[in-house]
Amino acid sequence: QISSDASYLDMVNTYVTALTQAPGATHEVTQLAGQITTAIKNVKMWLEQVHQDAKQLFSLSDAQLQLPSTQSRLDEMQTQAFYAFVGRLDPSTNKVQDGVTQIHFDIAQLATFDITPYTSA
Repeated sequence: QISSDASYLDMVNTYVTALTQAPGATHEVTQLAGQITTAIKNVKMWLEQVHQDAKQLFSLSDAQLQLPSTQSRLDEMQTQAFYAFVGRLDPSTNKVQDGVTQIHFDIAQLATFDITPYTSA
C-alpha cells in the first residue's frame, strides 16, 4: 500500500521491494532490488540536504544572498544535487554510492529475464 503523500522514490522502492516477495524471485532480482533500495536512500539523503540548504537561503535578505558564504552554500547544493543524479565515490570505503542514473539502469535490468523451453515433468 502506497500512501497519497509518498514521493516518487518511495513508490519505486515499494514496487522494487514487492518484486523480491514475488513467487520465483531469483537471487539476482533480490540482490538488484537491494542495490536499488540503497541507492534510493542515498538520493533521498542528498536531496534532503539540498532542500535544507534551500530553506535556509529562502530566509536570507538580498544583502545576505550576495555574501561569499551564500555562494559556498549554492556550490554545496549543486554538489549534492549532482551526487543525487550520478552518485559519488565514498572516500571512506572507496566504493561508489549510486544515484538516480544507476537506479535507472538497475530498474531496466530488472525488466530482463531468461526464457527457457517448457518441459513437462
